[in-house]
Amino acid sequence: MSHQLPILHTLVTHLLPPTRSGRLTTLTIEPANILLQLTTTAAAACCPRGAVPSCSVPSRDQRRLMDMPWGTRPIRLQLTGRNCVCRHPSGLRRRFTERLPELVAAYARTTHRRVTARQAIGVARGGQVGACLTHRVGVPVGRDTLVRLVRCLPLPAISPLRTVGVDARAHRQRQRDGTIRVDLAQRRPVALLHDREVDTLAHW
Repeated sequence: MSHQLPILHTLVTHLLPPTRSGRLTTLTIEPANILLQLTTTAAAACCPRGAVPSCSVPSRDQRRLMDMPWGTRPIRLQLTGRNCVCRHPSGLRRRFTERLPELVAAYARTTHRRVTARQAIGVARGGQVGACLTHRVGVPVGRDTLVRLVRCLPLPAISPLRTVGVDARAHRQRQRDGTIRVDLAQRRPVALLHDREVDTLAHW
């Protein structure tokens, strides 16, 4: 069994989110989930405000993160990072916590790839149906949060319009009307205007 441990460690490492600044130290199978402990390995950390590298480590900090599930098992990451002394000349920030931007955003509790999976579901299914689907695939999130994640996505680039259609639309049945602009060549809406005024259409 001992000769299989390095193989298992390599497999688990490949299943983790890609990061060059952290390494797997411990794997613990708990009743409700799998806990993976990661430790940062970079020689120095840069202050997020001044980008000045620092090697002084007075203490360490731990963050609990949620990652993509493995089958039916939820995955929790316990990330151990360093609290470093800021070396920026301005001295606006005395200490900062080491960050792994390729793994997780600052102050976030879920990894980038878990957020990306939720956004993909939200784009494909919308708020209420998408929220139900996230529970089925093991990345549960509420409807309002799912909509907020979709709104954080950058808008896709729009190719030059050659044939444009204009029609009226209703925000809600028997309530305030608006205007919809449609790309007739690709058969998709490109803009939703909040009223039916000529000046609004001309400004667009």
